Amino acid sequence: MATIGIDLGGSKVYAVRLVDGDVVSSKRTVVGRSVTTVDAIVTAIEDIAEGDESAVGIGLAGLVRSKEGILVWGPHLSGTQLRVGGDVEERIGIPVVVDNDANMALVAEMRLGMAVGYRNVLLVTLGTGIGGAIGIDGAIYRGAGFAGEFGHVRVEDAGLLCDCGKRGCWETRASGPALARLAREVIEALRGRDDVLLG
Repeated sequence: MATIGIDLGGSKVYAVRLVDGDVVSSKRTVVGRSVTTVDAIVTAIEDIAEGDESAVGIGLAGLVRSKEGILVWGPHLSGTQLRVGGDVEERIGIPVVVDNDANMALVAEMRLGMAVGYRNVLLVTLGTGIGGAIGIDGAIYRGAGFAGEFGHVRVEDAGLLCDCGKRGCWETRASGPALARLAREVIEALRGRDDVLLG
């Protein structure tokens, strides 16, 4: 059985084609915020599909109402209240499942990866942002709806402005872009010092 998996983050879309659960091909594409969320997903599917796929799974970096396949909001994605599951399904003609990317990653780890055999698991993702997922008794824990958004836990009272609109989120200090920014700041602070060699 062939299926397709899509991971749409803040800066790239990653597509994989699987046959009987094994990845047989993959493609990574850089995307900008000017590209609509649904268009980016459909293009990625079309780029990797061979026509015999039975379903598509889509992980989105944001708040997702998984039962309805709706992207409520993502700090690094274009659009809000998007009917991603329904819109993609209408365009490609096969069933589509949509959820938060970290939730999907945790399901994969519990079924096929490092979390096999564990009932209670915590997963943290690091990329353009910081995400997370919680597994309790072998199932995704959603709380009142969006449990696991660790990146937007406030860690500084008067911190940097986050893409979510709040200040001091963990994401502003430990996401991929935040770590790159901090590295640049350290290098700049050390530049010109006689006791430090910068390559």
